[in-house]
Amino acid sequence: GSIVRGGLAERRFELGRRLDVDVEDVPQLADADGIQVGDFALTQIAVIVRVSPQAETGAAVFAFGLFLSWQAGQLARETRMAEQQARIQAQVSDFRARLEMRIFSSVAQLRGMAADLVIREDMSHEDFLRIAEELRVSDPYMLNLSLAPGYRISEAYPSRDDAEWLGLDLMASATFKPALLNAINIDDPVLAGPWPTRSGKRGLTCLLPVWVAKDGVPRLWGATTLTLDFDALLEDAG
Repeated sequence: GSIVRGGLAERRFELGRRLDVDVEDVPQLADADGIQVGDFALTQIAVIVRVSPQAETGAAVFAFGLFLSWQAGQLARETRMAEQQARIQAQVSDFRARLEMRIFSSVAQLRGMAADLVIREDMSHEDFLRIAEELRVSDPYMLNLSLAPGYRISEAYPSRDDAEWLGLDLMASATFKPALLNAINIDDPVLAGPWPTRSGKRGLTCLLPVWVAKDGVPRLWGATTLTLDFDALLEDAG
């Protein structure tokens, strides 16, 4: 074959003439000493000119396919994550419901003792022990029960906890004062803790303010407290 020499523009024009195509359809040529335009070179260039649109279309389809695959993978991951989050939320909700049920059951018994106290306007040591033993039998989570007239504990059950509880001023306790003030403010039981007890267990203490009527006027008598075994509650609820 012959060698076409000269500038790039002249070489593109000569290739276009030989291929019988517009010069704009001829690919840009590198600046070289010369280029063969014999059968092999012309055939190669012609193939490039004719296949290029299909190659571009194929590349676009391939890229679009990759994009769709990526989108599908993202959707699948998001679906799995949403399902996992829903399962975790359901498990947490079930756990919370079981835990609250056990705590409310214990608090209901504390309310019963407070109601008895309101009716009596006082409670003897013997009556307190009897009620405390009854509560202990029916409540497996109970660690301690106490009475605090004027917010200072005067009765505690079981007796082995006397050293820890007797004489404790709830209003002066950093552990119990915030919960007690909140309980008085909303006139409802409030939980404090968990906190470490002398027995080595973690206690969750319910504080319930007690109102009694004196001379026909409701007055704050003090409070009752019920401490529950926090770890046992968690274990049974979970």
